[in-house]
Amino acid sequence: MSGGDGVALLSTSHPVLSGGVWANTPSSHVDLSVSALQAARTRMEKVKNARGFQFRMEPEKLVVPIDSRWIMDEILGSATLPYVPKTDTPNTVRNGLTGIVWSQLTDTDCWFLLARPAKSKGDKGHSLKCVMRIQPQFDRDNEFESGDRKYKGRMRVGFGYPDARGVDGSTGI
Repeated sequence: MSGGDGVALLSTSHPVLSGGVWANTPSSHVDLSVSALQAARTRMEKVKNARGFQFRMEPEKLVVPIDSRWIMDEILGSATLPYVPKTDTPNTVRNGLTGIVWSQLTDTDCWFLLARPAKSKGDKGHSLKCVMRIQPQFDRDNEFESGDRKYKGRMRVGFGYPDARGVDGSTGI
């Protein structure tokens, strides 16, 4: 699925209207690590607007599948750099991030950074959308012969994004 710029959500070639491209994923997909998270935060803070000026985004959420929960907890829960023996170096990569484990992610090594949601068009933040095309409708009926009760439900949902700014991540190795 492509967004408003005709490119996939995670891409190294999102076009800038004034010329050039910007990336919101590494050129080679990587698993979640301190260095991968540092690189993603840097990319998000260097994202460009339509005129090619820096449009600095601040990541707010780190979204991972169930399989990456422990790595996320080690990175975000450590006051000093994890995986480094006897270090006093503070773990600054976790600043301002909240971890979210999303059970619906089926790829076991993907991960995503999200900025806060944009409040309006042109505002800083992600513009991922979920639209309820048909609100949930439920009905029930009784089967006269057997006495069974039947239930049915119906709804229609649409997903999309007009702009990929405010999202960064990797599909893993």
